[in-house]
Amino acid sequence: MQRYTPEGGMTSLIVQHGTYGCPGRFEPAGPWTYLPISETAKITATAPILPSEVMGRPISTHELTGWLDTHPDKGLPFRYHLNAEGVIDTLDEIYVK
Repeated sequence: MQRYTPEGGMTSLIVQHGTYGCPGRFEPAGPWTYLPISETAKITATAPILPSEVMGRPISTHELTGWLDTHPDKGLPFRYHLNAEGVIDTLDEIYVK
């Protein structure tokens, strides 16, 4: 995930899917996708969003978009879950050194 857009009254994350190669590097693959995220999504963040956190702790959607505003195009790996409506309801940052 690198950016977001607040179009259409709902926040959407702009993501590029990928896989992990060796040694633990994230390799983007495929087109950019816009995925809406719930304002009440359960989000767990680690470093660098929370600089001293390795294990992760909960943050709000507003905290996530605030970090993206100040760090555009940073590109962090996340694991997510979509609810029945196709909206992200769970988002977990994957800690990488």
